[in-house]
This record gives sequence, C-alpha cells and structure tokens, in this order.
Amino acid sequence: MTQVNESGFSESDSERSVSSLGKKREKWSLEFGEKIDFKDVGFVISLAHSSRKLNTIIVETEGGERTLNRPYVHAFIRAPKHNFKTAHANALLAKFPESTARIDHVTYAGLTGTVTEKGELVMPDIVRYRGRTVVMDETVRDRHGEATRAFLQLLENNSYSRKIGRAMKRQSFTFDDGTGAWYKAEDGLVEVYSPFVMIMLSMYSLTYTASTPLGDALLDRMFTIQYETTREQRDLMRRGLFKFQIEDFNCSREVRITREQYQELLAWQDMIDPQLNPRVLDNMIRAFAILQRHDQHVYELMANAGRSKWVKEDEEK
Repeated sequence: MTQVNESGFSESDSERSVSSLGKKREKWSLEFGEKIDFKDVGFVISLAHSSRKLNTIIVETEGGERTLNRPYVHAFIRAPKHNFKTAHANALLAKFPESTARIDHVTYAGLTGTVTEKGELVMPDIVRYRGRTVVMDETVRDRHGEATRAFLQLLENNSYSRKIGRAMKRQSFTFDDGTGAWYKAEDGLVEVYSPFVMIMLSMYSLTYTASTPLGDALLDRMFTIQYETTREQRDLMRRGLFKFQIEDFNCSREVRITREQYQELLAWQDMIDPQLNPRVLDNMIRAFAILQRHDQHVYELMANAGRSKWVKEDEEK
C-alpha cells in the first residue's frame, strides 16, 4: 500500500528507498531540468499556440517515411505563485481571442460527454475547443484521476473512447469547419476526436505533479518548463516596462521533413541530448515544422528544460 509522507508526496513514486544492511538507505529523487529564463516563457507559449495550425508532420528517415503521432506542442508551465503565469495567459487570450479558450475547471463527464436519462449523449466539452489553444490555469491533479486519464488519450492522439454500461441512442456528428472533429455514440460506446493544443499552468512542483503514474504520464506528453522571475524582472513588471512577446508563427497544415533536414535534426540532438530522448527529438521536429529553420536555443530549451531523471542519494538512517 502506498504511503504518503508529510510533504504530500507518495514515497513509492516521488522517492524510492531501499534498505541496505540496516545502515544506509538508498534514496531516489526525481529531478527535472533547468529553469528557463522569464523572457523565454512567451516564446514557449507562442510555439505551442502556433502548433494548432499543424495537422500532419511527415518525416523522411533512412528506413522510410514516419508520421508523428501528433503534430502539437502541448506545454506544462510551472512557476511559484506571484510569478505572472496568469499574466502570460491573459496576454495570449487578449491577442488571439478567436483561437484561444480558457477553462478553469473541467469534470470527467463534461470533458468526455455524459448521457441523459433519455439516453442522449450531451456534446463533450472537448469538441468545443477544436482547432484552438486551451489554457488551464492553476492546474491540480483531479482526486480520482478520471479526467487525467482522459487527457492522456486526448493529448497523445486527440481522441478518446469509453464504454458506458447503459442503453443510449445512436448519435453521430461531424463538424464541417476544417478541423475534422467529430463525436459519436453507438452500442454503449462513446468516441470523440477533437484536435486542440493544451497549455497548463501550475504553481505546484513538478515533483508533486509527477508523484503518481498518471501525473508522470501527463508530463511526459507535454513540453514541461519551469521558471522563476528575478527581482529585476519583477521590477520591470511593476513599472509596466516588461512586454509579453506572444506570436503566432505561420506554418503549413502539412509539413514534410526531408531526409536531409532530418539528418540535420539528428546531428543537433547528438550535440545537445546525450540520452537521445525520443520525446526531445519529437519536440525538435515539431519546432522545426513550425519555425521552418533550425534554432539552437530552442533545441537546447527542449533538451534541458523538460528533461527529468532519477538521482540516487545515500542517507544515514
């Protein structure tokens, strides 16, 4: 049975301990990558928001063509309170109101659709956000994990399905707006497809979010960054001199990465990512598809900021 320590973290997940001869304990701590500069937060948001325009990324590898499972850059942004996370979200929403949406709380039933007493499916909330960037402010783990499980499917391939153990009317609806979104209910099975980009903001530590398998899997599907403002940056903010740089990059709906371009990406990864993390490479590919150019600073952000690893420390009992 998993026990929770005083900090609220599960010792079996956020810390791993093994007794050794009754004298020492091996303590494993989950550490995340470097904090990024406050100035880079707007760029990460811009990259994520721009990725909503993508539909397909095809990569020409030595072994043949590969299509990325998803073209989108979902972002998880962590910073302590009073560090202007919401200010960034407001800047995005103010500049691009038509292509963004804010949700402060979402239920599992609302997210995936619920069934009325008459057996009719209520339209899932997630299809309302099709083709847009969704901002969730002050994200916390849901108590039982149902909404997180749904997000795991949706963030990976923009679709979700679940079996409902009751009779329902057959329904099917496809949105004729170029997004390809649809939902249907048949024989107790609810299926949803809705392409969107997610930006989650949280003041809770990444260790806390990743302290359960579900939370760890959620972060694994997102470009995870953390930051903290300096005194000088807070001074600029209070004087109204800091300008949020939120952009919307132009990119094609379908992008093909040539074999030569892919070899260049592999060379960049060799230089900045010794572990050859496949998630880092996929994010590098997405960044190239959006920017249509190589950018060392962006690649280093993706390799260093989002990296996590287990670190062993020996402690006397």
